[in-house]
Amino acid sequence: MTLKNEITQLSHQLDASQSQNNKMNDMIAVLQDNLEKEVVDKNFTADENELLKKEIETLKEKFDALTKEANDLREELNLMHEINEEEGTETGIETHSNDILQLKARNKKLEKALVTLKEKSTNDGQNLQSRVTELEECVNKLEGIEERYKQCEAELKVVKSANELLKEKLDSLSESEIIIDKLTKLVSLS
Repeated sequence: MTLKNEITQLSHQLDASQSQNNKMNDMIAVLQDNLEKEVVDKNFTADENELLKKEIETLKEKFDALTKEANDLREELNLMHEINEEEGTETGIETHSNDILQLKARNKKLEKALVTLKEKSTNDGQNLQSRVTELEECVNKLEGIEERYKQCEAELKVVKSANELLKEKLDSLSESEIIIDKLTKLVSLS
């Protein structure tokens, strides 16, 4: 009677262990899917981040080129003013006035373009900074998922070994029960 109770109890433990084993396998499958998705997202965002960095570099180069061009035009305008002051004649001023007006107009356009480019690069820089922050958060989440995945794998190994041990005990008890039944029959026949 006690042996049967022990066998029944071990059978229940085996069923519970197998159920827990199945749950762990399901949980690991879900975690693996999530991990794969996060890795794909991480790779995509890393590529996107690289593209945005290249775009910022391009914008910085354009900004530097426009700044240099504006400085060159200022120098040219200053030279024209100096020439006009040195000549101090009506004819010199008249001769260069169209050039000066054109240079001033071009200079204003360049200044506006520089301001616009600076605002755009500032906005892009802020956008990139927020994107980098988002990417860092994604990486932190991935690290957490990876750690949880490793924990689940370790738990699964423990459950599997406990499962095997219970199966061995159950097999051993089943064999003992068969022997006891045979002995009981032999004793009752005698």
